[in-house]
Amino acid sequence: KEFNLSCNAVGVAGAESLAEALTSNTTLRVLCLHGNCIGGEGGAALAKALSTNQTLKTLSLHNTCIANHGAIQIAGALKLNKTLSELSAGQNDMGDAAAAAFGMMLAHNHSLSELRLDHNQIGDAGSKHLAEALRFNKGLRELWLVENPIGFTGVASFASALDKNHTLQRLGLTAEDCEKEHIEPMMMSLRRNHVVRRACENVLRGQSELKLHGADFSGDAAEHLAAAVEHTDTLRNLSLESCRIGDAEAVRLARALEQNGQVVNVSFARNSIGTRGAEHLVELLQRSDTLVSLNLGGNPVDSYFAHKLTHQNRHAPCMGDEALESDRTSEVESLVEEPHESGFIQVDVDEP
Repeated sequence: KEFNLSCNAVGVAGAESLAEALTSNTTLRVLCLHGNCIGGEGGAALAKALSTNQTLKTLSLHNTCIANHGAIQIAGALKLNKTLSELSAGQNDMGDAAAAAFGMMLAHNHSLSELRLDHNQIGDAGSKHLAEALRFNKGLRELWLVENPIGFTGVASFASALDKNHTLQRLGLTAEDCEKEHIEPMMMSLRRNHVVRRACENVLRGQSELKLHGADFSGDAAEHLAAAVEHTDTLRNLSLESCRIGDAEAVRLARALEQNGQVVNVSFARNSIGTRGAEHLVELLQRSDTLVSLNLGGNPVDSYFAHKLTHQNRHAPCMGDEALESDRTSEVESLVEEPHESGFIQVDVDEP
């Protein structure tokens, strides 16, 4: 159920009544209080309810005058809440103290998927706390900080954090006085996360072929893709060429392909797969009744091992000097806007 009370002159007393109802309500999923001045006290009352409520999924507190006090209370409550997935708290005159509280919350809460803090007073100090939380958070998909006074230091904090975060897919912020080269690392990280997400979604939706070139499937990205491969029975061709796959990623993908049991052709050409990763993949090729083609060309595999494989393999050759080429191989998508002429840079990563 959804309850929309936007712009209805709901004040502190009204917010307190709603909060009391939320402590026992088990059916409400969406509550919108946009444009009501409930103040810090109203925000605190709702925070208390959120600490026990287990059904509300979406809460809109945009332009509700909760300020730092109310925002900090709500952030604290969300350390305990495991059901709320979307929170909008823009235009509330909150600053770095509130951002720090939300950062602390995000380091523990992996259920919240969308957080909107647009049009506030969050600067570089608050951005640093939010960015640091992204190093550990595994659930947040969208973070919106448009029209906050975030400068070079804040942008640099996000760029560094996103090198470790593989789940955030959309980050909206207005970067003051930053040139494009200052935000390029952040842009690249967001592109990577977007490509990984789309790849996993396509596999799970029943796509029979996945071909990518030049994407980054190192670390957690390979884990996400491997999990998707394990849960589909339609994938037949998998090509991840020049995708920063090393031994650890190759071993994990080999395990996923074995569980899948339906993939026919695999190409991991021009990656960083050494002997350990190659052994797992080749053993899979030799055991499988389905997999008939494995391309590991252009990987740093020991020459003796490579020579042995070409003579022992009972299927098509899996080693060679030439890597596969395909007209259908897709490059990493560009998903970031160019700098505005005004000197501000709008970083808004979204689906094409």
